[in-house]
Amino acid sequence: MSTLNGKAYIGKITKQSEGDKTLFFVNLSMPHGGKDDKKQYQYLSCFVSKSLNRLFTSAYESQTEEPDGKFVNTLSASIADVEIVDSFFSLDENDGKTYLNGTGILSSVSFA
Repeated sequence: MSTLNGKAYIGKITKQSEGDKTLFFVNLSMPHGGKDDKKQYQYLSCFVSKSLNRLFTSAYESQTEEPDGKFVNTLSASIADVEIVDSFFSLDENDGKTYLNGTGILSSVSFA
């Protein structure tokens, strides 16, 4: 099991209900320095661990979509320290460009 720790911005939260179970998924963007010291982002789509359901239920209920298509919620205002377990990255091609696409399970979130 691989674990990825870092700072990330929390983006769109999606909710999926299966019977009496509620599952949350979240898009994260992790800033990192690229070549030429230009800030770049690594994007991940993560399943939210059950231990974080209360936090993400509240954030999901506050979420709105802005006119430019970005999603804003109570968690998206600040950068968070995150822990992602079972992280997996694959190459994804889109519009003739290749991207590194990440997935995993978001197991911890904290704000400084």
